[in-house]
Amino acid sequence: MEEIANDHLDPTGTPVAFDDIQIRSLGISGSVIISKPLEGDSRSQALGSDALGGALDKQSVETDYIIELREISEEATRDAEANRSMVWGHSGIEIEIPAAGDGWRQVMLVTDESGLATWRFPLDDDGRADESRGRSTVTFVVPGYAAETTSTENDRGVLGWLGKKVVRVLSFAIDPVVGKAGNLFASNWERKNRPYRIRRIDKDTYNKNDTGVFSPQDWEEIGRGRSLLFVHGTFSRAASAFSALDESFIDEMNDRYSGRVFAFDHKTLSADPTENAAYFAEAMPIGQYLDIDVVCHSRGGLVSRVLAEAKSELPLDGKQLSVNQVVFVASPNRGTVLTDAKYMGDFVDAYTSILSVMPDNAVTDVLESIIAVVKQLAVGVLKGLEGLQSMNPEGTYLQDFLNSGEASSTLYRSIAADFEPDNPRFRPWAKNRLMDKIFKEQNDLVVPTIGVYEANGDEMFPIASENRLDLSGDALVHHGNFFSNERVVAQLRAWLTG
Repeated sequence: MEEIANDHLDPTGTPVAFDDIQIRSLGISGSVIISKPLEGDSRSQALGSDALGGALDKQSVETDYIIELREISEEATRDAEANRSMVWGHSGIEIEIPAAGDGWRQVMLVTDESGLATWRFPLDDDGRADESRGRSTVTFVVPGYAAETTSTENDRGVLGWLGKKVVRVLSFAIDPVVGKAGNLFASNWERKNRPYRIRRIDKDTYNKNDTGVFSPQDWEEIGRGRSLLFVHGTFSRAASAFSALDESFIDEMNDRYSGRVFAFDHKTLSADPTENAAYFAEAMPIGQYLDIDVVCHSRGGLVSRVLAEAKSELPLDGKQLSVNQVVFVASPNRGTVLTDAKYMGDFVDAYTSILSVMPDNAVTDVLESIIAVVKQLAVGVLKGLEGLQSMNPEGTYLQDFLNSGEASSTLYRSIAADFEPDNPRFRPWAKNRLMDKIFKEQNDLVVPTIGVYEANGDEMFPIASENRLDLSGDALVHHGNFFSNERVVAQLRAWLTG
């Protein structure tokens, strides 16, 4: 790394020049160190995280600057009227950087003193998303949101450097074929990196991506009796979504289902759940019979509901599909407000922060998908994110299609959690931002708790209390760690009898 500037913020709001970067802070003091990666620096060294560095590498995202804001504190006086950077009722910091140039877009990733990781996008002079091009500089606002306590220098999450704000200025090239039509970002990326796949899983393969797809023999064997299907959720694949399960659990399920355990990898960003389910049905050979139990996580629940409730929408001529039971784990059956256009930034922040403060398995795999969506948001379009928009509680997919269905013979069960963070570095954002400003109800950081099982307009809901596992806040279960919880695994064992 090459240090290019080292100075202090001016809490009076007077802009301070740090080499070719200008920073304005009103009511906030602290020191600033700005560095640039040298040629030959690995991104993991530059960013303090192998997982993040690897994900950025795979997404062809460059690191332009790293801005460390240290010893940050709020001054007793501030001119609120003059500070257009006020965010969430607290002071903010404006950072003006040189524009990356034609054919490039820029974003910031901020890891703050609470361990929270947020993505920031350029703003125009009125504080709105900057859609203009050709500017010589771009401006970002970093929220001045303080944690309840300050972590120690050695207490590091996946994204690293807790106890101070670390701002990473990132840039990426726009495909000239795509241009302004940024709706192709997620679609093109998923087509190349997240192809559809149906595969067998056992204790040696369930947490690995480099395994083969179904063969004709696999289809024949899977149809000899009831089988168990795993369906993953947003940003993930089966190998990442279910990797926290113990080998012994997967081994036991293979015993119970006589080896008929398999998973469905599908597109979660650019395709809606009906398109996902249609691929599954299309892949079944003519004459195939399937009798399945399903364990699904997050958005995978919507895919599973199409398989169970909307068979008329699927290419099943000459095939039979019977869904015996579905276990919804944190599924947005009533949607999640985070997929509303105005909260989409909070949606990617929630997932990124879960990985930052409470890292689990397969971090790089999920971060790659998050960065694909960040790129699209940076271009300023939501079209092409139908997979995410399908979870909008006010959207047509849930309102007019999935949550207006009739009852089926499938047994629905659910596992949901109300997450109450005990981590003082994470609690302020989770409570004050997600709970008070967005959800306004109990949630697991991504999905409202009761939305997993309560009435939603579909005749299959609400799910009866005897078919539910509801985890209270003291269980410390959030959207990303259900499958590492002993009560969750024990309940799955009780329900999945083969």
